[in-house]
Amino acid sequence: MKSKKILLPVILVAITFIAYIAATFIFCYTTKPEVTESEFPFSITYEYKGETQTLAGVMKCKFGGSSTVLGMHSRFWYSEAIYENVKEDVDPNIIDSDPELQLTFGLHPNMDPGYFMGDPLESDHYIEYGLEGPYPFVDYYDYTNGIMIESEYREEVLAPLGINILDCSYPEPIENNFSFSGIKFEADNITIFLAITFLFLLLSLIFVRKDKEHTYSTLDKLGVALGFVIGFIAIPFIYSMCMFLSLAESGVAIVDYIIYSFAPFATFCLALSVIFRRKGFSKTGFFAQLIGILPFVIFFVLALFIETY
Repeated sequence: MKSKKILLPVILVAITFIAYIAATFIFCYTTKPEVTESEFPFSITYEYKGETQTLAGVMKCKFGGSSTVLGMHSRFWYSEAIYENVKEDVDPNIIDSDPELQLTFGLHPNMDPGYFMGDPLESDHYIEYGLEGPYPFVDYYDYTNGIMIESEYREEVLAPLGINILDCSYPEPIENNFSFSGIKFEADNITIFLAITFLFLLLSLIFVRKDKEHTYSTLDKLGVALGFVIGFIAIPFIYSMCMFLSLAESGVAIVDYIIYSFAPFATFCLALSVIFRRKGFSKTGFFAQLIGILPFVIFFVLALFIETY
């Protein structure tokens, strides 16, 4: 008989936390490449106003991390071009600039770092723009004649202006492997965690109200109701306080875990309190729930103290 009394709340606890763990991995996982940085030489030979020149150098590509926001996984890459035979304080991408004629001609290697680093998420980068692969990007501004061009090189458009790409040399992308690297909580994922926490808290509240086998005291009902409110506002409140204290998004991993682990911790304590009260341990249940609420209270007092002083 006693086992039957605690069976339903135990099932609710198990379902809720399995859902929470699953959502954490689905919405917050990160990945890391086997090769995190590499260099790619490039060379662009072009003709401009009858003169042939070459823009050459090395593109340094580096992995910048990854994140999953509401189920959409992204990886971030950084790149830096190191050019050959370039004078100091001279922008190598500016081929021609004449303030009097209001003319500027810029040429860029247009190399997507994710594509060259073998990221399958970036494999269609150039296809999306109707290109078979990397090709120079040109920005040409001739305000006197009302000409503004910002696009990959197109011969039919640029040849009449005296611009011709004679040869392009780009390396092939490397082969890279990507693997699961851990959990990182994102602010935009707050919705799913709130939904799961709200679901269990709501089920707990309904369970206490509908339970006819055990008479809950006023203290029990107030405790569950308080747990419902605390659990529901825990994540946005603590995230806001961490932003106020300049802790959120500071690169400190433990802060992320504190922000998003408090709500399930409070929910877990609420679940324990319901189970204890079902078994007749009303005081034990109250203190179990108090433990879940206490960090919230401490954080609230800390925030008020810092704001006051």
